[in-house]
Amino acid sequence: MKVLYISVRQSYPPVSGAKLRDFHLARAFGKQGALSYVFYADPGSAVSLSDFPFCKELVLVPRPRMYTPGKIAEAFFRNAPLPVINYTSAEMLRQVRDLYRSNSYDLVYFDSIHLMGVQAAIQNGKAMVVYNWHNIESELMQRYSRGDAPLAKRIYAAYTAKLLARAETRILEQADAHIVCSEREKQMLLQLHPGLRPGLRGPASGTP
Repeated sequence: MKVLYISVRQSYPPVSGAKLRDFHLARAFGKQGALSYVFYADPGSAVSLSDFPFCKELVLVPRPRMYTPGKIAEAFFRNAPLPVINYTSAEMLRQVRDLYRSNSYDLVYFDSIHLMGVQAAIQNGKAMVVYNWHNIESELMQRYSRGDAPLAKRIYAAYTAKLLARAETRILEQADAHIVCSEREKQMLLQLHPGLRPGLRGPASGTP
């Protein structure tokens, strides 16, 4: 099996909850076949294949700047969720597109729904597409909109929550399978899309 694994973070060294889950899941995929691991690297990172011995190839993409005026404007004019725009860089799109065109992947794994904009780079292929739902992001954003933040931020958060919910529905319709972190989130996604194929993973251990 050939797997293309795409992540928003550098998982090595695995020193936090999200990095632990990311690292061990990538390792599990690597045990199943040839793994291409692509991620946004930490500034000044010097990691290499020796740190990821379960990978066939490693591609480090410069981490994009977040919440820039240009990205805020792009999100507004495209009516798209800013958290997704933040993680959709031209370099990531180029790297993923080049890898996908030169390999016959059986599975493409996105380790966050924030990467949904990158899915545009793998069009017209037969690979199975899987998303990892670390959270229900629209729900988190909606909670923030009801908190103690300044009014302008709460209004924008409520608007973003609606955009995220719409994007999440599109992912549920388009992707082949989903990994969730709790039974509650599994049931929430099943309510939104009864026909989806979720996989359930324990949230505590970080190990598949």
